[in-house]
Amino acid sequence: MNFARAQRAYLKEGLAKANDHDQSRSPTSKHCGACNWTLDRKELTSNAVITDADAREVMFHPADSFGTAAVRGCACLTHGLHYWEIEMVSKCFGTDMMVGICTGEFPYHSFLHKFVNLLGMDDNSWGISYLGRSQHNRQFRIYMPSFNQGDVIGVYLDMEKGTVLFAKNGQWYGPPLRGVRGKSVYPILSSTAKRTRMRLIRSISTVSSLQSICYSAVARAAEKGHLLVRDLALPNTVRTKLNEYFLL
Repeated sequence: MNFARAQRAYLKEGLAKANDHDQSRSPTSKHCGACNWTLDRKELTSNAVITDADAREVMFHPADSFGTAAVRGCACLTHGLHYWEIEMVSKCFGTDMMVGICTGEFPYHSFLHKFVNLLGMDDNSWGISYLGRSQHNRQFRIYMPSFNQGDVIGVYLDMEKGTVLFAKNGQWYGPPLRGVRGKSVYPILSSTAKRTRMRLIRSISTVSSLQSICYSAVARAAEKGHLLVRDLALPNTVRTKLNEYFLL
């Protein structure tokens, strides 16, 4: 297991503990789990409606579609590691439906009457399209298989490295999109298609600490040497913690 996958496993493990659910549940279960942020009722376009009391589900273009709708998450992410999952509740179609991140300067309100591939159209946004293409600063790249109704898109944001990775139904793809370091960003969803819906299933964040930095260094060394935790000449308490944190 490489270090990035180990970090993601640590985030998911922490999420499972926070949920206090059955530990055998899949990380991409469509049960709504714990969330440390939700969708922002004040940061959305006029053609998007948050449809539930918990502010986790959004409907885009409830009447007709004449352009591009979007909604931001209420969290401003500035440092640490972050993981969240978005379910495609409805069929995916149209010019684009996207999941990603953006800075506070990103003009997501500006395309109410224009169909665009919104997330990644400038240097202040990063996104993955339902067509399987990633985009940042108007640069498209084939990133993963296309997704549709029922699929779950995972987002792993590392603010220390300044990277964002995407997954489909628990399968991670790459390489990561870069250019996030030093910026403050928000989760964001967008759609051009009539009566399309997405749901935030879960989200978790963790802040880097001296302890996590030390465990990271050990994990990198183990990876370079193609070693498992049991092969390392370390105290049992440290090996136990490494197994807990990184599932090596």
